[in-house]
Amino acid sequence: MKKIIVTDLDGTLFNSKTEISLTDIETLRLLGKKDIIRVIATGRSMFSAINSLPIDFPIEYIISSSGAAIFDWKTKELLKSFSINKNDSLKVFEALVKRKVDFSIQMPVPENHNYFFVKSTTNNPDFERRNNLYKSYAKEIKKSYFETQETCQFIAIVNGNKSLDVFNEIKRELKILKVIRSTSPIDGKSLWIEIYHSGVSKANGIKFIANLHKIEKENILTIGNDYNDLDMLRWSKNSFVVSNSPKEIKDEFQLVSSNDESGFSAAVNQWLLLN
Repeated sequence: MKKIIVTDLDGTLFNSKTEISLTDIETLRLLGKKDIIRVIATGRSMFSAINSLPIDFPIEYIISSSGAAIFDWKTKELLKSFSINKNDSLKVFEALVKRKVDFSIQMPVPENHNYFFVKSTTNNPDFERRNNLYKSYAKEIKKSYFETQETCQFIAIVNGNKSLDVFNEIKRELKILKVIRSTSPIDGKSLWIEIYHSGVSKANGIKFIANLHKIEKENILTIGNDYNDLDMLRWSKNSFVVSNSPKEIKDEFQLVSSNDESGFSAAVNQWLLLN
C-alpha cells in the first residue's frame, strides 16, 4: 500500500542549528525510492520554507503556515489556501489591541511573508528579533489604524507568567477561528498565538494530500515536537514525537530520539519495521 510520511520542520526535522542531518536526508531519499510520499507540515510560510531548504530537497509537498497553504514542492504550485475574511480580521485586530499584545498581520497567501505589525509593549525581544529577520517585509502601523482587509493569519508574541492565560482568553473570544499555540522558533521559549481561518490545520492539509492519492489514514505517519503539531498527531493513528518536545506532549505520543539525534529517521525506521 502506498504511504505518506509527514514531518514538522523546526524542532523536528531541523536540529538545534536549523540544519538537517545527513542521516535524515538519506532517509528521505530512500523513502522516495520506495515511492512513499514525503510531506513537510510547518508553521513557516512558503517563502520562509523555500529559503530554508535546497530547491531539490527530496519531498513532494509542503503544508505551510500550519495548514493555511498547501504547495506541490516540485512545481511550487499552490494547491489550496485559506484566508480570514475582512470582518473577522477586524475582530481579531480589536481583540489583540484590547489585550495590549505585540502582533503581526500577515497578508494572504502567497504573500504572507509580508506583514504589518503593532507594537504595544516595551520589552519583547522575540518580537523584535522576528521583525529584524523580516525587516524588508514588515511595516509598523499604529493601534488606532487598521485598513480592513483579508489576511492569512495574525501572530501575537507573548512572554511572562500570564502568557498561557492570554492565549486561553483569545481562544475563547475568537472561537469561530482557529487559534493555535506554538513555541517560538526564534528564542525557543516565547509563546506565539497564531490565529487562522477555522479550516486551517496541519491535519486538514494531510487529509487533502491523502485524498489526492487515495491513501488511507492507517498508512500515514506523522512526526512532530510542539503544540502546533497536536492536531495532526492526534488525528493520525501513527504518531511520534522527538525527545526535545515539551513533557506533556511526550507523555501523549510514541517517543523517539531528539531532533539533534536524527529522531525523524528513528521514527520512520520504527514505523516501517511494523508496516
